[in-house]
Amino acid sequence: MRDSMVGVPTDEHDYSAETVFGRNGLAKVFESLSEDQRETLKLYFFEGYTLPEIAVKLRQPHANVRHHYYRGLEKLRKQMFGATVPVVEPHEK
Repeated sequence: MRDSMVGVPTDEHDYSAETVFGRNGLAKVFESLSEDQRETLKLYFFEGYTLPEIAVKLRQPHANVRHHYYRGLEKLRKQMFGATVPVVEPHEK
């Protein structure tokens, strides 16, 4: 039954982007995102930056970073869960 597992088991305390994507079999899904979407989501979820901080770091307008963030999440949701997951997006001030 082990052959049917997706990804590779790792130490449960290793939460680096590379380990999580490999462990959970998300590498192919993540590759389907644009470079801007990948970088934005990586900085947000794995490095702890806020969207305004990412905008400064990537030298892009905040609106562009928000666009990459929400479009990237939408793509990931659809590929991982199909269109059956309801999406509730918080509004930023």
